[in-house]
Amino acid sequence: MGAIVRPGGRVRFQRSATTVLLALVLSAVSGTPRVELFTEVPSLMKERETANCLLEKVQLLGQRRANRLLCGTLCLNRPSCHGFCFKDAECHLYAATVGKTASSLVSMDLKCYSDWPRSRTLQIRGTMSSSPTVSNLAKENAVDDYYCKRLAGSCFSSEKEPKGWWLADLGESFLIGSVRVRVRDSINEFFTNVEVKVGNQAKAGDFRSYEPLAYYNGSATEGVIVTLAGESPVTGRFVSLQAFGGVALSLCEVQVLPP
Repeated sequence: MGAIVRPGGRVRFQRSATTVLLALVLSAVSGTPRVELFTEVPSLMKERETANCLLEKVQLLGQRRANRLLCGTLCLNRPSCHGFCFKDAECHLYAATVGKTASSLVSMDLKCYSDWPRSRTLQIRGTMSSSPTVSNLAKENAVDDYYCKRLAGSCFSSEKEPKGWWLADLGESFLIGSVRVRVRDSINEFFTNVEVKVGNQAKAGDFRSYEPLAYYNGSATEGVIVTLAGESPVTGRFVSLQAFGGVALSLCEVQVLPP
């Protein structure tokens, strides 16, 4: 069951676990810069995954229509919320993030926004390879432009090994400025001491001949977006990410960016 928000008064919730306060919603103007992080996308659901990824539906009593600011503020203050949709006076909060290129999206009469950054990226035109993966956590999941915390199989994950790796082929050589990664929500030791390197020949785990681009020292906080950028761009066709420690390497979404 969802929450009921009544402007001008207190917030009444039908679930006691929800902790969003009306003051946060009605004073949302102060949070506008953070809400601007959400960008519009076609939808936030795949047909089979609605129940898994929907966190909550919030009815805004006394409002004729919900909007990006109100629903975005609710999402920012809801643990695990990565996106939202709204229609009439109802906000739908999701544990899902999606980009404009994600496939199998449901056509819905809703306005939807996601926190996965939209920027000019280098398309991965060739194949991908990786160290051995865990069952349905395939290497392709890292670039399908879709992630749902509650959905098993929406990330790539290597088997348990301290030097798990993932390699992407851009199809031709590009000048690469940075790599952006959505880190898995559940276990921070799945992104530990990760190095990004760039090369011009396909390798399988041995990237010593590649040129280093950036290095992430330590374990990333669960669920964050990490941007790995070097002091100067590197030119190459293949982009590798390899962990040096932790439990395994897990990548929920990856973007390769020009300078």
